[in-house]
Amino acid sequence: MIRFLLQISQGARRYIFAIIAVGITDVALTLLFVWSSKELVDIATGESQRDFLFMASLFAIQVLFQILLRSIEVRITSLAEVKVANSLRNILFEHLLHAEWHPVSALNRGDTLTRMIKDTDDLVRLLTKILPLSFTAILQLCGAVVFFFILDWRLALILTIAMPLLLLISRIYYFPMKRYTKEVKESESSITSHVEESMANQLVIKTFELQDQELEKLNELQIDLHGKVDRKSRISFFARAIAGMAFQGGYLLAFVRGAYGLATQTITFGTLTAFLQLVGRIQRPLFELTRLIPGIISAKTATERLRDIIGLKRETVPVKNLLQGPLSLVIKELSYSYRPGSRPVINNLSFTLNPGEMVAIMGETGVGKTTLARLLLGLVKPDKGSMEFIHNQKRITIDATTRSNFVYVPQEKLLFKGTIRDNLLMGNAEASEVQLRQALETASATFAFMLPNGLDTIIGEGGFGLSEGEAQRISIARSLLRPGRILLLDESSSSLDYVTEQAFLSHLKKNLNGRSVIFITHHKEVAAQCDMTIRFSENNRVRGGHISSP
Repeated sequence: MIRFLLQISQGARRYIFAIIAVGITDVALTLLFVWSSKELVDIATGESQRDFLFMASLFAIQVLFQILLRSIEVRITSLAEVKVANSLRNILFEHLLHAEWHPVSALNRGDTLTRMIKDTDDLVRLLTKILPLSFTAILQLCGAVVFFFILDWRLALILTIAMPLLLLISRIYYFPMKRYTKEVKESESSITSHVEESMANQLVIKTFELQDQELEKLNELQIDLHGKVDRKSRISFFARAIAGMAFQGGYLLAFVRGAYGLATQTITFGTLTAFLQLVGRIQRPLFELTRLIPGIISAKTATERLRDIIGLKRETVPVKNLLQGPLSLVIKELSYSYRPGSRPVINNLSFTLNPGEMVAIMGETGVGKTTLARLLLGLVKPDKGSMEFIHNQKRITIDATTRSNFVYVPQEKLLFKGTIRDNLLMGNAEASEVQLRQALETASATFAFMLPNGLDTIIGEGGFGLSEGEAQRISIARSLLRPGRILLLDESSSSLDYVTEQAFLSHLKKNLNGRSVIFITHHKEVAAQCDMTIRFSENNRVRGGHISSP
């Protein structure tokens, strides 16, 4: 955990150390405040001959400095929180983006979002508030105890006996609190996942009239969360009640001892004032430390949950290998299954795709067509067989390093919130207006120029504001701006009507410029435009697809 905290605190350590420095200064001023208030009372009652004006001025300066320090602490803490949160979320996001595809695809998006937001907040709180406050609390405790020993060592010794008792109490409730904290976080993730999934499937929920069922499910999840929070709060209540009784007992003891001292004239009024203040200076740090324990437990639980993300196996892509010029694809006896010992999804598949050729991969759902795309993109590795490029008479093995040679267009309309231009430039940030127009024309997406704001029209997440077919064509145009020599279109014309689809295929054929195309499709009309067709089926996939003329 310590190594992880050191890693995520990079860039914010100076702020964290500054918070600690402010806390140390505040502790010194607090103890000085106790001493100066004692002296002022003794001067007022005639027990001390010090200069009243000097002590009053010193007292006022201390108060002003403490106000200033607390304002500075708020500012530094705010900056530290932003720095640590940004650093941690960047680390997590970077791991998610560069992890191997298969484990990332299995993650629940709602749970992952909860970890990246709520769990990171727990760690930010630990670094910027809990740890600095723990350090200064311990320092204040030690300083107050020393001061108390100077004034009355017997009373100081009695009060410090409470420390082991409080530590014992915190130890007793640490483990159940940790268990309940983990359960609460899991419930929060379930709620976030449910809401995220429902928002993503609003159309199904509305058309199936499932609103009441979804609300009922959310209510059940919230009731479950409430129960877990209730159990967690009971433990916390018990610990706080015990600590509170110990603290009040300390005040009572100090007051009675001070009153007795005044009655026997063994202490001054100033000393009594110091007693009561020092009890607070001893017990407040102890109270703060016990109050921080739930936060420490939450942070420890959050660390374990975030390590699941940090621990994702990283995809190894040492150097991108983008090939220029004519490129042939050769697949030989390729086989793949998702689990060891299970039935292969692809078995002994072989075919060759030459520059400028178009091939259609056809078959029913679930027979391995999209799996082939994942293999070509290096997202998963084949069990046996080979996938190679032939480039300048050299054979180059296809893996994650050769991914940039494919231009992948998935079936989903994966457009981002922003303008149409922003989405197109994701394909090639340096694309000129001429290149943008050519890509849109090839994708039969010239409708974009007729929109009120043209390419600067703002669209929502997932292409909101465009029809299914329009969003799909913008997606295709964006892919055509990529430099890869082989287009990999996974049902990318599924939302197009027959006329638009035929126009797109015609434009694509004319503008291939030596590029090859792999269509994963159910449309016979698409296959008819291709140079060859590879048919997958449930019955023959074990033997592999076969090649036939269109």
